[in-house]
Amino acid sequence: MIHDYTKSIIKELNCDVWVETGIGGFTGGSREKIHNWFPEIIQYEVDVLQKTIDNLMSMNLPKKFIFEQGNSPEFLKKHINDISNYNLPIFFLDAHNDYDNTDYWPLREELKVILDLPKCVIVIDDFKHPFKNFKFDSYTVDGMVIPNDLDNIKDLLKQAKVKSVYHCKESAMNNMGVVFLFKGIVYNNDNFFDEESVN
Repeated sequence: MIHDYTKSIIKELNCDVWVETGIGGFTGGSREKIHNWFPEIIQYEVDVLQKTIDNLMSMNLPKKFIFEQGNSPEFLKKHINDISNYNLPIFFLDAHNDYDNTDYWPLREELKVILDLPKCVIVIDDFKHPFKNFKFDSYTVDGMVIPNDLDNIKDLLKQAKVKSVYHCKESAMNNMGVVFLFKGIVYNNDNFFDEESVN
């Protein structure tokens, strides 16, 4: 679920398009929050489950929503040119497979697409805070557990010249950590964030 800090950041920075990977549930709690906060903002949404998309399509939601079932990195590749035409896109990355035993985690592939943009805001859900006891996700590759943390994406951020990440001082739903990345723009709010250097 999206952190409530997001509302202030979208408003302060004038983000004008929302892109969410991993809608979650059958109605998408974050999707609904963004729509309620910003009824005019265009929303791109992808989920691996066709049932989720079918349910959303049956709700007769406004035409500002672009819903698709599929693999999130491919969805981003398909739409990134259109998304790049907006002034400041904001991405909410929460795509992972809760539905079967395959442990595919698309975060790194998503970031490879997104970080080609000259400027954007990226929010990663379920992320490890370096010194607070918030919950976070992890996944397994060849028997090794890999946490959803800065070390897992640091090489991509260095390549994109992202110098710091900004952890929410307060956890999101279920005591989960959330991190914000700002590419091509300068933003920090000491009331919201604990900064962690990428270098």
